[in-house]
Amino acid sequence: MRKLSLKIVTMALCMMMLFTLTTKNTNAKTASGYYSTDTSVCTTFKKKGRKLYVKNVKGRSIEYYKTNNINRMKKVGRYKVFKVSKKCKYYSTSVSSDERRLFDSTYTRRIKYKKITSTIKDIRKSGEWNCGLIVVVKKGYATKIMMLYS
Repeated sequence: MRKLSLKIVTMALCMMMLFTLTTKNTNAKTASGYYSTDTSVCTTFKKKGRKLYVKNVKGRSIEYYKTNNINRMKKVGRYKVFKVSKKCKYYSTSVSSDERRLFDSTYTRRIKYKKITSTIKDIRKSGEWNCGLIVVVKKGYATKIMMLYS
């Protein structure tokens, strides 16, 4: 009787250990593509180390585009954490004159990260004007972060 109860207890412990190993949190890559949001609804835009935290107000989600085509959009939720590449560059760009594109790649110019954060703070304070925010992700890492002016 004692051997049987010992076998049952060890079997239960093995099952619990197996269950904890299979439910371990996985570190999935962010899908490659373009992530877009409005800065007027962006409540959190922080960069801590090599991670970028973006959070929107309730009811407004971050949009995902597989390519630079505005017609193919999916919503991915209102909170997203991006891994920032060591070679990440920051740009200012304008809306494309072509109705299909997210941004106009011919009118991009380099800016600093500080300029993006200060612009977002100004928009939150005044609320009079708006601009977009696009994060370009390749192989799980954010390679470009763009302010989109209309």
